[in-house]
Amino acid sequence: MPFTGRLPNFEQNSVYYRVDFKKTGNGRIKVDGVLHDLPYSVTNVPAGTPMTFEGVPDSGWHFVNFTGTTSDATNPKTINVNGNEDITANFVSVR
Repeated sequence: MPFTGRLPNFEQNSVYYRVDFKKTGNGRIKVDGVLHDLPYSVTNVPAGTPMTFEGVPDSGWHFVNFTGTTSDATNPKTINVNGNEDITANFVSVR
């Protein structure tokens, strides 16, 4: 019997990006609510996807800002991924 259902509508020209997170100092990154050690990469992110990330300092450290393709002291930070991102979470010792 021939297939009579509908196939999913896959976009032929889908664009995907990569988001790389690094650090200076001691801390981790929370991406969309999930905590990760650094460095950490997210691959195959569809263009226009919102992503929320938060610098989480280790004990005795303080989050300063994000630098790289996204530079901001806002924490947590939400971006729409429309290109490859290279983001560094910067932490300083409070001692």
